[in-house]
Amino acid sequence: MNSVLQTKKECFFCKTTRNLHRHHVLYGSSNRKQAEKYGFTVYLCLNHHTNGGEAIHRNPNGPLDRYLKELAQKYWEENNGTREEFIKTFGRNYL
Repeated sequence: MNSVLQTKKECFFCKTTRNLHRHHVLYGSSNRKQAEKYGFTVYLCLNHHTNGGEAIHRNPNGPLDRYLKELAQKYWEENNGTREEFIKTFGRNYL
């Protein structure tokens, strides 16, 4: 499924089009499949995904990671279902 959070193939944060990785906003074994199903993916450059000081996978639940998770939950609540259904599907409330 395509992303519901992003329309361009560029880093979500810095807008570069180089060294892009597809990031599942809600990750972990079961959440990754659900994120794919509902379109909760974005493109991130190498620096924002894994290598930089603020990289999401170096700072789980850090500011960038939290921002994307909150964005996904807001989208869910506006388009897919209730907060309770989000928590049931993804195991946690981010708002």
